[in-house]
Amino acid sequence: MAGCTDNLACNYNASADCDDGSCQYLDACGVCGGSGTVAGCTDNLACNFNASADCDDGSCQYLDACGVCGGSGTVAGCTDNSACNYNASADCDDGSCQYLDACGVCGGSGTVAGCTDNLACNYNASADCDDGSCQYLDACGVCGGSGTVAGCTDNSACNYNASADCDDGSCQYLDACGVCGGSGTVAGCTDNSACNYNASADCDDGSCQYLDACGVCGGSGTAAGCMDSTACNYDSNADCDDGSCDYDSCSCFGDMDNNGFVNSNDLLLFLADFGCVTPPCVGDFDGDGQTSTSDMLMLLTVFGLPCP
Repeated sequence: MAGCTDNLACNYNASADCDDGSCQYLDACGVCGGSGTVAGCTDNLACNFNASADCDDGSCQYLDACGVCGGSGTVAGCTDNSACNYNASADCDDGSCQYLDACGVCGGSGTVAGCTDNLACNYNASADCDDGSCQYLDACGVCGGSGTVAGCTDNSACNYNASADCDDGSCQYLDACGVCGGSGTVAGCTDNSACNYNASADCDDGSCQYLDACGVCGGSGTAAGCMDSTACNYDSNADCDDGSCDYDSCSCFGDMDNNGFVNSNDLLLFLADFGCVTPPCVGDFDGDGQTSTSDMLMLLTVFGLPCP
């Protein structure tokens, strides 16, 4: 029977009567047929990691809860029961113990307790730790007082504050123009460019009015012109009439062939231009830049009439 006949080999076969060259031997880490030459811990997370080892021999150790390599500690913490962070469950001390300072802060460095907020009314410049004693001016200016809402408590004032629990002297009253806290005694329009300017007024009540484009005080016209579509100088952009309409300087309205009558020939000329959208449009009677239905309606109002 063929097999490994070397009894020093890890795969020695006692039944073999001829050696077939299959013998294997334990390497440095005890692996049968392994190639390891340097045994050690190969886990680089272990605290006894051996960078030279090429096979792991099971010797790896790890830091315990207290940072001891291979230690048995499971719960790290402060084991001094006089410390403010004492951990009764800890089975080893990790050096984390802290103690109350002058202000009762665990682990603090304060030696003189007091109010350290320089905005507080009882600020202590000598204190190096804050003991929670700071007091502040309340809404009414009292150090440590209980006032919470300061304001005007006179209900006849225009800035009366129903929520205020003390008066801070801020009360104001309406002047002649309705301005809260204003000094006006005579209300009116103070703009001398307005058409209703009041020279006696010392405060403006918002009543100012101005001439519109057509000269109307307080009017809304922005574009003055002739608004009569039958006039020679009709202005479709005008929103107020300035009395400038001219009826004599142009040919008879609707008389497109200038024969003195508005008849079917004028209608045919109009229809030939109907739909024009690129000025000049000869049938554009309303001045909107195109010949459309609105122009036809205007033409029909004078159709069949002789020119004046």
